[in-house]
Amino acid sequence: MAGGVLRAVFISILENDPKQMEAVFRKACGEADLDLDFAGFTGDEADDDILVYHSLLDKTASADIIYIRCATGLARFKSWEKYERALSEAKGFPVVFSENEDAL
Repeated sequence: MAGGVLRAVFISILENDPKQMEAVFRKACGEADLDLDFAGFTGDEADDDILVYHSLLDKTASADIIYIRCATGLARFKSWEKYERALSEAKGFPVVFSENEDAL
């Protein structure tokens, strides 16, 4: 597509399967004439596998948007404090969403 590339990272903390959000991003990018470079993770995957966590860090560093959706609280993502430092250095726009304000 001629419009460029949107680099998106999605992290699900006890919420949606990342593949569901990929479809949403892909549809929005198609409507905006953008290609999509999408990386989806669950908090559990990143906590349990150091290679997945490092992939999350690499993708976050170059992402345009980092969308974090949590149901139970950011503390459920055991790597949150470490990841928050990487997030603060990322060039992209972070969005944290929870239907429960106490979860943040």
